[in-house]
Amino acid sequence: MFIRMLCSGIRRHLRVHNGFTAVPVRYYEDPHKGYRPYWNKGEGNYGSTLGKQSVVHVQRARESILSLVKTIPFTDKDSAFNIAEYGAADGSTSMAIFGELLMTLKDHHGPNTQFQIIYEDLELNDFKSLFKRISGIIPDPPSYLLEMDNVYVLASGTNFYKQCVPKISKDEFVNTNMSLCYRTMKEVRKPFDDKTSPVSRSGLTLLSAEAAVNPDVFYNIWREKKDKAGIDDREEFARMYVSAHRNWSNSTFMNGLSDSRSQEEKEQIVDGLYGDVKERLSRMNPKVFKDDGKMIYIVIRKE
Repeated sequence: MFIRMLCSGIRRHLRVHNGFTAVPVRYYEDPHKGYRPYWNKGEGNYGSTLGKQSVVHVQRARESILSLVKTIPFTDKDSAFNIAEYGAADGSTSMAIFGELLMTLKDHHGPNTQFQIIYEDLELNDFKSLFKRISGIIPDPPSYLLEMDNVYVLASGTNFYKQCVPKISKDEFVNTNMSLCYRTMKEVRKPFDDKTSPVSRSGLTLLSAEAAVNPDVFYNIWREKKDKAGIDDREEFARMYVSAHRNWSNSTFMNGLSDSRSQEEKEQIVDGLYGDVKERLSRMNPKVFKDDGKMIYIVIRKE
């Protein structure tokens, strides 16, 4: 899993991602017309100018970032915890928060946990200043790398509208999608009302069709517990919801992953997906998320 930090301008947020993302943007297809750093490379100009304002934007999200990062599933202690900064510039904006982030994670997962930091930006980015800051040659802000073990830093010279790191593959992303079609009353009735349709000609007759709304049972359980006992148990609401829907959807995700993966690896990926959904759902208001089901009940007679 990766923490995606979009650090271009004020568009900053923390996001866990597992899926493939690819957005075709013509502007970025021509590197000669893309972003070019101003001033000389290696002098840390971004951090000494705009970077000072950008740090303020990060600070507003500081508490949320440090709190949410501990909820990211990380069970395989033999692997590395990956953190990526997208649109990294010279690394100055994230230097302080990454230091706090790493200390929080080391305290949570243990000091021997390995961390891999990936800085992403366009191929013309001032990576020279980035590595000078990481190594401490440019000393302000202080580099977290000078005080920590088991932290490894890499850079990716590409843009975040394309896939920058191995996630699941594009084929796996497509294969794990589900095609669902919810029909309207008109669509349900159509083959019976049309007397020339194969359905009608087969001798099937529609006796009745009734639409009804069935209340969300998981929401009602949460609401009753809140009203009667005063307990706002959103974690239990999320657990019930995810457990119920994993019954029917789990196989789609497992079967959509490549057979080149081991069963253990597939299970780890899918467990991470459902864990992420449960964690996100537990932070939502059930009133907003509740999903009353509208069903159409039909009675058919065979002539």
